[in-house]
Amino acid sequence: MAWIFQGNPNKFDIDDYLSRYSFIYWSTPTNQKDLKFGDRAFIWRAGAQPGVVAIGIIRELPTSRENVNTPEALGDDLWTNQQDEPTDIKVGIQVDEARLTPDEGMLQRYQLKEHPTLRKNRIITNPVGTVFRLKSDETDALMGLWKVGYTDIDEKNYSAMEGVAQLRSHYRRERSRKLINLKKEQYKKINGKLRCEICGLSFEEVYPKALGDDFIEAHHKIPLAQINQVIRTTLDDLLLVCSNCHRMIHRTKDCEENLELLLKHFGKLE
Repeated sequence: MAWIFQGNPNKFDIDDYLSRYSFIYWSTPTNQKDLKFGDRAFIWRAGAQPGVVAIGIIRELPTSRENVNTPEALGDDLWTNQQDEPTDIKVGIQVDEARLTPDEGMLQRYQLKEHPTLRKNRIITNPVGTVFRLKSDETDALMGLWKVGYTDIDEKNYSAMEGVAQLRSHYRRERSRKLINLKKEQYKKINGKLRCEICGLSFEEVYPKALGDDFIEAHHKIPLAQINQVIRTTLDDLLLVCSNCHRMIHRTKDCEENLELLLKHFGKLE
């Protein structure tokens, strides 16, 4: 069995939620008894850029928010108004992959609307509600669309492609704009000016003010390999870095070792 879970980004910050967590909870006002452990889950973002932005597996059956196993992953702070929450019954979903933009490979609504099988689903014909059931042929079709670009590779190269997907997932976690802005404000209060916490570069000093002012990138210090369940990004998990240092950190899969090497090189570690 497979399902589409829809959310309204005007009421709940879906992008930030998927950037912070690898395990999420979704409101299930309907179909609570039909949802099964191990069912495939597709996350649908409504709004101005609608479509499938994540896939995963149901790993916790519907229960009240007071009884969920990991309440820290509820994302309560991401609601515009808590009263917009459809129900306090939540299903737990382990996210396999998130793609938040067309460039990252999200499935846009028009792709489903033009598909001979998927265009008949209620998410296209009558997209009112939160939980949408998928028939087996619709599930196969949706998985087929999601895998486009990953199927034409041989077995020898598959691990390399998987590594690319993991790296993209890591970068997505670093792009939680709300947290990055808070991190930048915290740094400026202490240091006065944004600088790379590795090499000390200030974009404001090197580039024209219109380009360099308030610019910096953020690196997530927790290695992706350690993210196998719930993960919540805090300000302490982020490191403000210049673009060059950020690329050096991600030059190989050993990001943690690369970061330590860079910090030692620039005298930030003994």
